[in-house]
Amino acid sequence: MHYNKGHLSRVERGLIPSTTALAKACDTALDADGKLFQLHDVAEAKPTAGPKPAQLPAAPTTFVGRSYHLSRMTGLLGDDKHPGSVTVVAIDGTPGVGKTSLALRWAHSVRDRFPDGVLFAALDGYGPDASPASPNDVLEGFLRALGVAPDRIPAEEGHRAALYRSLLHQRRMLVVLDNAVDSRQVRPLLPGSESCVVVTTSRQRLSGLVIADAAVCITLNPLSLDEAAELIRLIVGPRRADTDPGAVASITQRCSYLPLALRIAAERLVAHPQLAVSELATDLIGEADRLNVLTTGDDDTLALRAVFSWSYRALGDGEARLFRLLSLHRGPFLSTEAVAALSGGTVSRTRRLLTRLVEAHLVEQAGPGAYRLLGLLRLYATDLAEDTDTHEVRATAVSRLVRWYLYSANSAFRVLTPHCPHLNLGAPRDGLHPWRFTDYDEATAWCETELANFTSILQAARQAGLNTECWQLAVALFGFFLLRKPWGIWLSTQLIGVEAARAAGNELAESWVLTNLGEACRQQHQLDEAQGHFERALNLSHDHPGSIGYCWGLAGIGYVAMDRKQYAAASNALAEAVMRFRASGYTYGEATALAALGDAHRGQGDLDRAMVFGKQALELFRSLGDRKAQGDTLIRLVRTATACGEFAQAHVYCADALAAHRECGDRWSEADDIQEKGNILYLGDDDLLGAQKCWRAALEIFEDIDRFKATQLRELLSQ
Repeated sequence: MHYNKGHLSRVERGLIPSTTALAKACDTALDADGKLFQLHDVAEAKPTAGPKPAQLPAAPTTFVGRSYHLSRMTGLLGDDKHPGSVTVVAIDGTPGVGKTSLALRWAHSVRDRFPDGVLFAALDGYGPDASPASPNDVLEGFLRALGVAPDRIPAEEGHRAALYRSLLHQRRMLVVLDNAVDSRQVRPLLPGSESCVVVTTSRQRLSGLVIADAAVCITLNPLSLDEAAELIRLIVGPRRADTDPGAVASITQRCSYLPLALRIAAERLVAHPQLAVSELATDLIGEADRLNVLTTGDDDTLALRAVFSWSYRALGDGEARLFRLLSLHRGPFLSTEAVAALSGGTVSRTRRLLTRLVEAHLVEQAGPGAYRLLGLLRLYATDLAEDTDTHEVRATAVSRLVRWYLYSANSAFRVLTPHCPHLNLGAPRDGLHPWRFTDYDEATAWCETELANFTSILQAARQAGLNTECWQLAVALFGFFLLRKPWGIWLSTQLIGVEAARAAGNELAESWVLTNLGEACRQQHQLDEAQGHFERALNLSHDHPGSIGYCWGLAGIGYVAMDRKQYAAASNALAEAVMRFRASGYTYGEATALAALGDAHRGQGDLDRAMVFGKQALELFRSLGDRKAQGDTLIRLVRTATACGEFAQAHVYCADALAAHRECGDRWSEADDIQEKGNILYLGDDDLLGAQKCWRAALEIFEDIDRFKATQLRELLSQ
């Protein structure tokens, strides 16, 4: 494509916007290997307006000492007239020394100096399962908090980091990263602008950040004796603490002056008003000897085992068992209903047990009806589960949790995409009570809430050898992914599902999941990857041409050819897909392939056949009562009627399509319909102003949900 100097000058001066086509042309001319196109892609992902991020957890209610560190950190910021130049502060120290408490206390004290908001992420650098949070996943959460729609979030970490830095450019924001494993985990999460400040905590000194990113390190040591005693006094009250200062001093010593250990010890006194401070000191000495918990050794978590055990031994049998089982889940949180499935109890009883665990400071409430087990407590609970519960007990709990998610997701799948192929799971057993959805909004809301857990649940299923349940869950999530397009999680879950189907030796299941994975790649315009997945699905299921994997694999090959404008190849693949779907009695698949086949013939200029296939597809969808699919087919007929010059009929089809899509709440298709209405007005009625009005209305919707379509529309309007 050729661009004259005048056009390039207007782009350079900001008089007209750059376009994807221009970025590609410049990239080719300068041999930039795709970098210019990637930068343009990042620049187009504008966030939606919304409240500024305010993600800080609550500040610690009991906090002593650290005045030097607080003052130093504030001093690094400078003031309004003389702003500081340091943008990264790395707090390190031994477990339980209070790194997170210091970071949160300081962040709350200065948050008003960051008018654009505060981001927070738990990086899980040290925990029982040695599974630190990936920067890619953290970036997805940050981008969503910054207002980027799920379908606009790139899949690759490098692209996400570039978009994140672009969005934070010239903003005044604070980013708090808790419990990092090393500098490499933190670096992709650093903004590129000095107007932002990052505070990170870690067990180890993050020397890489000091060397490469000019970070300032702050190392925390345990509290002084006086500070440790003051912390106990603050929690238990002066009357009780001052009665035996010698016992208080003994407790502080046995707790190694670590704030976390001191807090748990003091909370035991609060929970047992009749217990003398001297008795607690004696108990601690005895347990230290028995458990060897307060000696210096290779395991720096040992100092906390005794005080953890106090809270644990005070639990009833039900709470203690639940605490141990919670360690089996590796996701960011669990709902009350999911915990009930994990433990095999009723929801009401589980809620009571969780309340008791929260009160005992062994479980954290992450939100209404949501709970999590973090850090060293998860490690402690994991050790308890391995020592106390048999392998069979733990395996049964994981199986129940995975199946609860599977049945719930499959129920949502049936509501969200009622005519797609679904799993026939039968009735849940073992008293399992998954969600049963009958309402579209409820099903969508549950999937949105649980989105961050899906990858972890599939990983747990794989690790437990539940390969069948694993690939089935990947399939059951497809309907939601197809509607909401959370690219990163869509890809990660389907990849795990493919591995599980392969491990189960089920080639037909593998081919099914591969078609889902191929569609995710195709919709991200990764056509080579998509074609590879569809071809693999065909190869695996070639002996079963009526199977889901084979039929949708054929359709997928046709879709990829359509995307490449290879209409003859698309016609061949889609015609065979129609035949296979028809032979298997799968009407929805037959109708879907027929509608696409009509598009392929329109691409070849055969408008009569395009109209015939489109009308056949519409009649099949009407027989199924699928309003969304009817709308999708009607808009294809709009394009065919427009190409035939039958503009009056195109208007009728377009109005019907718009009504169908609005009826089922499909915003993407609604915008597509409005865009096509603009096309009819421009081509058939010579109404440029009316067309522009429609295109702008469509663009307003696409800006929120589809960056690729939004870019195309902006290019159209600019011309």
